[in-house]
Formats: sequence, structure tokens, C-alpha cells
Amino acid sequence: MSHDSLPQHFSNLVTRVDRLISNNFNQLLIGPIACFIPPGDLFTSHLRGSKATVRRMSVTNENRSGVKYKTSSTFKLLTVLWIFIQLSGGDGETEFHQEHSLGYTDSKEFWELQGTALFVDSGLQLTEERRYTAAVARNGFPVDYCDWIVDIKFGVYGNRIADGWAFFYTVEPVNLHSHGHQSAMGAKSKFAGLAVMFDTYGNEGEGGFPKLYPVLLDGSNEYVHHQNGKNQRSKTCNFREINQKCRVVIKYAKEQLWIEYYDSRGTRKCAIHHTHVVLPTGGYIGLSGLTGGSAEKVIIYSLKVEELVTDGSCDHRDNAKPKWRETK
Repeated sequence: MSHDSLPQHFSNLVTRVDRLISNNFNQLLIGPIACFIPPGDLFTSHLRGSKATVRRMSVTNENRSGVKYKTSSTFKLLTVLWIFIQLSGGDGETEFHQEHSLGYTDSKEFWELQGTALFVDSGLQLTEERRYTAAVARNGFPVDYCDWIVDIKFGVYGNRIADGWAFFYTVEPVNLHSHGHQSAMGAKSKFAGLAVMFDTYGNEGEGGFPKLYPVLLDGSNEYVHHQNGKNQRSKTCNFREINQKCRVVIKYAKEQLWIEYYDSRGTRKCAIHHTHVVLPTGGYIGLSGLTGGSAEKVIIYSLKVEELVTDGSCDHRDNAKPKWRETK
């Protein structure tokens, strides 16, 4: 957690615990117990947006047995400090960033569309069922926090689908590639950063498609489209849910990468985990899509970006080259 965020978190916790203690003596135990509840179940919705002061007085309350008691501000302060220490050391608290997201009020203004990408009533349409098209949607604001979670709801529709779509976190914003089949799912094939490919067509007779897989490039080489990134990807997941809404969660925290894919019923179908993944801070989020001899419609229903509050610093990643060294 950055030092700049400490006063706000402390102030908000003061307000929350002051209410708990003042309302009912029996709730004095709620603070310590809450530290063992996953963040979000009790506290997340109360950690932002409020102002608080520590009262220099005692509050007289009456418990269920009718006995009056006094709760001092000193006790409240100690309780708040204990909870604050517990929550500050964790990595489960998140903060929503609308400026990096899609599908929320006024979120369209933060995105630039290229190619066939357009906003529709249901969300962002990257490609339609028309052959040989390409699309890019890129966010204009750098991600200036260390760790993050991206939650995407999407759908791939069509009878003979190809070629796929991709999520990007890159040093520079992605751009449309004019020659689709030399591209990274419609975007320029040379980039520095992370791409998660949702590849719906095997170009060299390789089976098992559609597949999703991460690709990490440092800007010195290009994604090899005609090989489906065969020598650039590590682990892959199959995704078979076509013509329905699905979900993928991409999490990057403490130099680890998680990718989880869920079907339309909310069942997790596969997961990928990489350790020792170096991504520079200040990257840009983007999306792309591509159709070829066959075509598909790709809809992004929502894209939610949250900052994951963790301890420690990521200053060493400011100008780092994207890379990974170990997989499990």
C-alpha cells in the first residue's frame, strides 16, 4: 500500500469502526472478527469516499441487558489501528478504475476505436461476421498502479469462426495492423508487453482450437500469426463456449500472472499461472479482433479494471522489459 493512501484508508476505517462501537456494545468484537473475513464481504464498500474524525469524548450506550457503559475514543482508536494494520498487510482489497474500464457510465470517452470496432447497445463490438476485417480498441490512460485485475465478459458468435481476438497490456498503446494476417489478432505484431490471445483458428492444421494463451514480448520480435504463436506461447487453455457469453479474469500481482476462464454458467473451465512475470508499470490496456477467410462476431460486454492493493513497491518495474522466467 502506498504511503499516499494511508490517511484516507485510516480515516475511512475510523468512521466504520466508530459506528460499529457506538451502535451496540456487542459489536465491539466485530472489528477483530472482520479481519478474518475476506475483504469485500464487510469492509470493501465502506473503505472509500467518507470523511471521519476521532471524537475527543466518550459515547454512552446501553447494551441489551439495560446496563449503561462508556466507550472511550481511546478504545475506538486502538481498535481502528488494529484493524488497519491487519488490512494494510493484505492483498485482497481492490479499487475500481472506471477510466480503464468498459461498460460503465461515460467509460466510452476513454477509448479510441480503429478498424471495424464500434460501440453497440450490448457493449463493444470488435468484429462482425464479415471476412477479412480487423479492429482495435485502445485505452488512452496509462495504468499507473503496481498490481491489477481485469474482468472481461465477452462472446464469440458465428458458424465458421476465425481468427480471434486479444487483450493487451503494453508499453505503448496498440495500433491497428493494415495486413491482418501479419498481425497480432488485428493489432501490430511487434509490441512490448502482455497479450492474451483468444485464438479461434489453427492456421497450420494444429488441432484443439479455439484456444486462449498468453504471449509476452519485449518489443524486439513479432507475434507469429501464421504459426498461432506456437513457439511464443507457454500454456494454453481450450475454450469451446461459442455463441454464448463467457468470462475471463486476468490478474497480475507481485510479479505473478493468473488467467482464469469461465463458461456461461460461471464454471471455471481452465486456469493458467505464471511466476516471475515482469511487466512495466504505466502500461496501456487494449483490445483487438481479426477475421479471415471465415468470420466471427466478437462482443465485449464489459471490461472491469481494478487496482489490487498490495504491500511493497514496484519502482524497479518502471522501465523494465517485459519477460518471464519460470512457469508452473
